[in-house]
Amino acid sequence: RYGIPMAYDGVNLVSQYQGKDHDAKFVSNLIPWLSFYVAATSFTLLGESTFAARAPFAALGILNLVLLWHLAGRWSSRRATPALALWLGLLSLTHLLFARQARYYMLSEFFALVLYLGYDRLLQKEKDAGPLLAAGVVGLFYSSWFVLLVIAAPVALHFGLFVRELKRLKALWPWLLGAALLLAPGVWFFDPVGRAVGEAEILGPPRLEHWKSLLLDLDLHVLPFGLIPFGAWLMRRTLGRLTVPLALFGLQVLVLAAMPRYFSRYSLYFVPLAAFLTAELVVRVGEKRKGGAVVLVGGLLFTRLFSGSAWNGGMGLIKTDLGKFLWEITHEFPEPIKEASAILNRRASPGDLLLISYPDLPFMFYTPLKVVGGLQGARRISADEVRWILLRDEREKKNWPLDYSKFEAIPLQGPDWPWGNRADLSEHAFAPSRTGSQPVLYKRK
Repeated sequence: RYGIPMAYDGVNLVSQYQGKDHDAKFVSNLIPWLSFYVAATSFTLLGESTFAARAPFAALGILNLVLLWHLAGRWSSRRATPALALWLGLLSLTHLLFARQARYYMLSEFFALVLYLGYDRLLQKEKDAGPLLAAGVVGLFYSSWFVLLVIAAPVALHFGLFVRELKRLKALWPWLLGAALLLAPGVWFFDPVGRAVGEAEILGPPRLEHWKSLLLDLDLHVLPFGLIPFGAWLMRRTLGRLTVPLALFGLQVLVLAAMPRYFSRYSLYFVPLAAFLTAELVVRVGEKRKGGAVVLVGGLLFTRLFSGSAWNGGMGLIKTDLGKFLWEITHEFPEPIKEASAILNRRASPGDLLLISYPDLPFMFYTPLKVVGGLQGARRISADEVRWILLRDEREKKNWPLDYSKFEAIPLQGPDWPWGNRADLSEHAFAPSRTGSQPVLYKRK
């Protein structure tokens, strides 16, 4: 409608940071815009729907596997490694769950792979490294400037620590200059440095609990730590070009561990490197014993035998997540946001006011209501105009101190999920939860 991402359309305000994610004219200025334009293009072509929102990102998820296959062929001299890396990426639940999200995840993964490809071409002294490096950096920034830091910093560290041949960069200066010119307006507008310093979102001391969460996610969902000593012994004399992806993986762990914040979704950006390294290890085992390679793949996909966290966490050594995922995508089960949206579309009138603490954004998309959420910041409303209230539990009544005797309670089926069913494996539910708390939708009598 406006040509640029706006946080306010005259009815609803899209804000999750008390108004700090848009400027005085309501232009969105926290999340870079590339993912918004991708979704808007899909809406233009396919109409506004959940399918249209997710389709381009799911397509990128498939393309990313093709890029992984290509990179694996460059990093390994073994013919079977690229195909196995592709299959391990395809069977990664982290990749599968985030590939269907209408957000920046697959864009960032795509440009990370483009950056890796450009860097590998630079190391091999190939001529087209410059445009790939520039495209990777610029695309990462306009997808998520935080992910750019997580991906590009390890690449720069690797070059500075292990390559240190500045003459290789001479041929890149036109592309680096072009990338800098394209980044300049984004750096000025989104102000990542100012946000990092002013809001302590990036800079600041790392937290021990974040380190633990990062290592736990990597061990359970990306690259089981039990493979590390085994792989080190097996590949000790024939690393060859494996040193680059190995170093990038390790440096990426260090960079992310140094950040003061961590979400499980960041483990997604280790999946391509982990899929390749695991595939190479399995292929090398297969060269000695084919049966051993089959057992190793089975053990990785269906057990937690190689995850040290599982042995100490009491979560069981048999892994059934792939089966649970197949059940999830072939069955319907109660989801409170979906159910509440359906009720509101049946019983509410367009423009009715809905109060909800979080998440408010889905209801702006799925219903014609005016939605006021707890993270939008101060908004002037009249108690009498409130027609609907959605609470996760009774404790949230203090957020909206109204006379609830004037409202009819409509209990919702499904669990009390604070954010819906998130893609993060540490929080994702493949089947209905057995929680004792249920959200309630209140309708004015």
